[in-house]
Formats: sequence, C-alpha cells, structure tokens
Amino acid sequence: MTGNWLKLHRSIMKSDVAQSDELLGLFVRILANINFQKGWFKQVEIQPGQMVFAWRTLKKRLYRKTGPSHNTIRSRVLFLASLGVLTIETHPSQRFSVLTVPNWHKYQSKSVPKSGTVAGTVAGTDIRRTKKVKNTASLDFSNEDIQTSKWMFRLIQGIHPSHKPPSFEKWASNIRLMREREKRTDSEIRRLFAAANTFFEQS
Repeated sequence: MTGNWLKLHRSIMKSDVAQSDELLGLFVRILANINFQKGWFKQVEIQPGQMVFAWRTLKKRLYRKTGPSHNTIRSRVLFLASLGVLTIETHPSQRFSVLTVPNWHKYQSKSVPKSGTVAGTVAGTDIRRTKKVKNTASLDFSNEDIQTSKWMFRLIQGIHPSHKPPSFEKWASNIRLMREREKRTDSEIRRLFAAANTFFEQS
C-alpha cells in the first residue's frame, strides 16, 4: 500500500476470510484504514501495518453511513483475529487499542506471492493447518483446538479484560470432544461461542 491503493491476493477468495461477504468487506475496510507509514499516537509509535482505534468509534471510522452494530463489528474483528490475519493489543490505559496486520510489509511488497491463503500472505500462517501437538498428561487435542481455545479466551477478554487465563490444554481437549462426539466442525463451535459471547455482552 502506498497511500491511495492496496493489494489483495486472489487466494483470499479461498480463505476463511471470504466465508461471508460481511467478513470479507470488513477485512478490506480494515486494510484500507491501516497506516502505510510510521506515525505516533499519544506517545505510542505506530508502525506501518498498524491502526489505532477505540471500539466505541470503530464503526464510524470503518463505515461512513450505515453499517453493522457495534457488537457485530466487534465480534467479526475478534473472529478475524482468531484466524490469524490480525492481532489486537489493548493499551494499558484501556482507552484505545492497536490493531496489527502481521507481515504487512511482505503482504504489500512489490513482489507478488506465488501461492498461499490470505493468512499465509498477510499473517504468515496457514489458517486451515491442523497438527497434533504433544499431549499434556491424558489430554488429547490438535493445534486447531488450541487455537480455538485461545480465540475463545480473547472474546472473553473483550468483556472482562482482567479475566485470568484458563488451562488452554483442558479447553482444547473439551473442544476435541465436541468435534468428535457431537460431530461439530471448528467453524460451528466458533460461531456458537461467538453468539453466546455476544448475548452475555449485551446482557
């Protein structure tokens, strides 16, 4: 990106980011608002590929007129974070957050990637790669289960920032049981948890 334009690899259409027009549209809007050069905000250095934002004003920044509700935008942004295409770090003051698109320079470089998903291009990860990891005690889970458990915790932190981290291995093991016993896919588990999280956030 050089100020007035940005790149999108064709493989984005095969990624989880493109599973819905709403999610893809939000991701593009975020890319269009990302800093393309170094800057400062309240004595915090903001690098290219980062964006300072506040949840309460994010809707106004991304959507000029009408758009999804604040809660819907927040849930979708956190879902994008769970896919690995962006990260969110809350400033200690709790007044603003910094959104980062990992490997921004690689994604917006002059060379065109030969292959890969949007996560491989933007975040340097494969969002659909599932590996078995070393078991902890009698627990059994995959790398995807671990990533889902951490994603769940990030949603909880959105409501309760001071919530203590759980045992991700135990959560991952329970997620595996849901997949195997109830025949649920990872996407189905995430959608269900996101819906429940939104409900409690509005309660």
